Amino acid sequence: DYAPTFMDYAGVGRGEVPHEIQGESLRPLLRGERAEGWRESMYYHYYESGEPHTVAAHYGVRTERYKLIRFYGAVEAWELYDLREDPEELRNVYEDPGHAGVVRRMQEELSRLREYYKDTEPGIPAAK
Repeated sequence: DYAPTFMDYAGVGRGEVPHEIQGESLRPLLRGERAEGWRESMYYHYYESGEPHTVAAHYGVRTERYKLIRFYGAVEAWELYDLREDPEELRNVYEDPGHAGVVRRMQEELSRLREYYKDTEPGIPAAK
């Protein structure tokens, strides 16, 4: 979203933003306006693994309340956090049967966003 935001402030119209650039301008939100059709979830992909950050490669989806993470490569794991109940992300509830419906919905959203952003490279496991 940063590049489209900077381009928006620079006066570049949305039609002029190269198709390789993903995201939307944050300008309406920064002005305190409600943006029509604004997304309710956000996808991210962290490719780097090892030094200097020592964070395993992963991708995930975040909503206002939940964050689902799929680690792959050196670490194979899923994590789900209820950000309302656990804002510090200390308790992984992925295996909690009470969150099975949330896991399913978040995995569906994760798959949808990976397809939308064309982030389905070979060697990177599927979201479900």
